[in-house]
Parts: sequence; C-alpha cells; structure tokens
Amino acid sequence: MRPFVYLSPSSLDECLKVLGELKDKAKIIAGGTDLVVNMRAETVNPEYVVDIERLRELRFIRIDDGNLRIGAATKIAQIEGSELVRQKAFALYQAASQVGAVQTRNLGTIAGNLASAVPSADMAPPLIAMDAELVVMSSGGQRSLKVEDLFAGPKATVLKPDEVITEVVIPGTSLNDRTWFLKLGRRKALTLAIVNVAVRLRMAEAVVREARVALGAVAPVPMRSRSAEEWLVGRPANAENFRIAAEKAAADSKPITDFRAGAEYRRKMVKVLTKRALSACVGEGEMA
Repeated sequence: MRPFVYLSPSSLDECLKVLGELKDKAKIIAGGTDLVVNMRAETVNPEYVVDIERLRELRFIRIDDGNLRIGAATKIAQIEGSELVRQKAFALYQAASQVGAVQTRNLGTIAGNLASAVPSADMAPPLIAMDAELVVMSSGGQRSLKVEDLFAGPKATVLKPDEVITEVVIPGTSLNDRTWFLKLGRRKALTLAIVNVAVRLRMAEAVVREARVALGAVAPVPMRSRSAEEWLVGRPANAENFRIAAEKAAADSKPITDFRAGAEYRRKMVKVLTKRALSACVGEGEMA
C-alpha cells in the first residue's frame, strides 16, 4: 500500500469542502471493506483518504414524506437488523443479511456497497427493483440519481470526484409491493454472488400491474430485465408467465466466464432464480 494522507472531517459541510478542493486526488472511505483491499493491491492509489465514519448525520433509517430514507453511512448490519426495512423493503433486508460475513456487515455501508460498483454487489438489485434514488452532494450543490443509473462499468460510477452519496431513497410507491431477493454463490455464506436477482411485483386481483426484475453478476453492471418486466405487466401471476419471464431475463443477461462460474451456467441460474423469486413474491413455489 502506498503512503496517503488520512482526513476525518467532522461534518458533511467540511467533507464536501475537502472533496471540492482535492477532487480526484481523494477517495472516500466508510467501512473500507472494498477500498482497503484495492489499496493493498495497489489497484487504487489515492493521495488522500477522506473518512466519513464521523458523519453521524449520514447514518439513519426512517420514513419521511412516505419514502424510506437510508443514510449513506448506515451499516449493512443496521439494515439487516431494521424492522422497518424488513416490513417495507423485504428484498433489501434479505440482501443485507447475505452480504459477506458478520464483520463485513458491521463495517460496510449501503453507499459503499453501491459506490464500489462491483457487478455482484448485493445491495444493487433490490434497490434497482424498488426504483430507489440516490441523493448526491458536492460543494456545488445536490442532485438525485437513480440507483440503476449509478454504474458506468465494472468498478466505475458516474459520480464526479467531488461528489458523495448522502442518502438512499426508496419511494413510497414501492413500499407496499411484494419483493424478493435471491443469491447464488459457491458457498452458502461468506461468498460473492455468481448470480443475484431481485424482483418487485405490484398486484391487483392476481394480475401483475407493475414489475421489476433486477439482475446482478451477469453483466458489466447491475441491470434490469426490461423484456421480463414487459411480459409480466397485465398478465396473471402464475407459473407459466413466471417461467416465460424467467426465460426472457436469462436472454437479457450478459454474463462472462470467470473463475467462479461459466457464462452459460450463470445464464441458466438467472432463469432458475428469477422464476423462484417471482413465485416467492406471490407465496408459491420454492422460496429459497
């Protein structure tokens, strides 16, 4: 690891000022579960590391104006332990409970998991499925960004060097929908996803009125299967329609072969997990 200057701002305003001055010379650290690994491997070599651990204003889970708002520095373990998240955003709760080890969940943050932009990041699919947005701030102002629009490529985002994610916002319109998350890894715990899938269904009289199908680890960035979503809308929530939607999701996926799994295996597992997740949403079929 190369030498660097460590900075620990005591307020968000101070943090934004520092980032505005340093720009691409600095990297933000929260839990450090990704950044420290990359710095040790010298794939990332910042001159300055800006620690947001002291920014307690970025650590919260609450309902505000009908939306579920989660502070960027909220630990994944806090999300896993939140009854509010469990009740309102079940797929996010499921994903949080499957991130790494206990130690990783106690250190890692929701924004860090997203900003690392790893295609297999577990927080991304449920947030994409729930149409979540990010509040992004810099010394020049504030903007909103859809989670699905955050990713520019593997380990790359559209964030500017002086910007920091401050909040994740799940709209109230998604909070009463049915959601589910499934993850397949090489082990049952402490593993990166070979495939992960999150789905959201809005139902009316057993007919799907709105659908989201989000996939991870099967493309350069976490993605939606729009063809699966389009197929589901307006159709009965039954096994045959779920089977066809799962086939469309598999066709949309763009997996690669690496040391953890082959592309064709990943594509087949997209089909399996998507069908299982959709069935679980309506209380039918295999739910794990």
